[in-house]
Amino acid sequence: MLHQRNQRRRTKIIATLGPATDKTDKLFKLLDAGVDIVRLNLSHSDHKYHENNITRVKQWSKNNHQIGIIADLQGSKIRIGEIINSQIQIKENQLITIDPSLTIPGNDKIIGINYPQLASELNIDDILLLDDGLIKMQIMEFDQDKVICKIRNNGQLKSYKGVNKKGGGLLGINFTDKDKEDLAFALKHQVDFIALSFVKDQHDIINIKQMIKESNSNTYVIAKIERKESIENLTQIIESSDGVMVARGDLGLELGIDKVPLLQKLIISKTRALNKPVITATQMMESMITNPIPTRAEVSDIANAILDCTDAIMFTAETASGNHPDLVIKSAHKICLSSEEDPITSTSQHRIKNRFTKIDEAIAMASMYIANHQDIQAVICLTETGTTPLLMSRINSNIPIYAVSPDIAKVRIMSLYKNVYPIMFNYTIQQHISIEQVVIDELVKRNLLKKNIPILITSRELKSSLNQTSTLKMLHPK
Repeated sequence: MLHQRNQRRRTKIIATLGPATDKTDKLFKLLDAGVDIVRLNLSHSDHKYHENNITRVKQWSKNNHQIGIIADLQGSKIRIGEIINSQIQIKENQLITIDPSLTIPGNDKIIGINYPQLASELNIDDILLLDDGLIKMQIMEFDQDKVICKIRNNGQLKSYKGVNKKGGGLLGINFTDKDKEDLAFALKHQVDFIALSFVKDQHDIINIKQMIKESNSNTYVIAKIERKESIENLTQIIESSDGVMVARGDLGLELGIDKVPLLQKLIISKTRALNKPVITATQMMESMITNPIPTRAEVSDIANAILDCTDAIMFTAETASGNHPDLVIKSAHKICLSSEEDPITSTSQHRIKNRFTKIDEAIAMASMYIANHQDIQAVICLTETGTTPLLMSRINSNIPIYAVSPDIAKVRIMSLYKNVYPIMFNYTIQQHISIEQVVIDELVKRNLLKKNIPILITSRELKSSLNQTSTLKMLHPK
């Protein structure tokens, strides 16, 4: 039926802000195009710059709908130092020394690095990948803490480019001083998510969550999966975090780009099975940095992420520094809608053979299975924590989930969940015989529901000691 084939996009879109959105009209145009969450890349620019972006996003949200904000910490990214004249030409088979103690700009003979223990974590013949793999260096010998390498390909080496070891194994610094300063800034400005880079294991997540708790904040933590070690500890990382990001750039460098498609499927599948949201990121429409339309391969890449059931797709340089940030979002929106027509995105066997130990999970699963097998126009979830809508969103469905909450912070958090449409409405102050009816009337008023077509609505008993969803009703809006 028509009302079941709604044109609401279920997959969420995340856009990174940057120079391309510095002008307010450009930013608002980007948000108008269909962004659900914005990302602040704290690896670049200063706190004043990011504070200005936070202020403008919240200004737009007041007049439209709530936009979530992710603050992405730089993490222990290993980088070479400054290069003379910003870049040098290097040639295959030439030798170059990496010296952690170098304090002057490097040249084609010697370069610095921000990682003093580099030599202790390498062996002869190991391969270093610089600048997203554009430059390859083979380890030839060591001179105390200096590393002598042979260049394996011609190219240009630029200042401050990242360094990875092929196959992984560089430990990095757990949490840098810059990360601590950036975390304090982000929590002060009440961002909704912290994205933690180069996560090795669950202890990285536990440590940052403790810092957040000590700051009296409830900000959620997204673990970026981009290291060999993070794949080895994937289950524990997912369980410890509030969601994960498939960070395909560094993941491809460490484990090989040929491994990324299957790893993407694994990470998405396991994350959803453990009832957490998942973001797919990096080079989704890289050609649109300069071109007004994506390539067919990029369209297929996004479509495959949606067919894998990712909660969100994320754009970086495409919206931060590209020539067409709003067209990127419009193109992504169309691709999402087309891909979501595939039946695989609206059918589910999630936990169908499992027993449920929690009442709210049982209610959430029952709601979505009823919705998928009855003539239901929408599922409405009254929520103060956002837990039940998250559980509902693990079930593939084309029936919209309207998550109604009095908590504006939870509304922004729920903007990440697939097929969840968060709505700020304080139903708790209603002195009405039926809170459910008050909410239904409000959604009819907002043209989100049609009259006389059944809906499902979940809530908790207000007089109950259980602080979780415990009731499910089928009602007909009048």
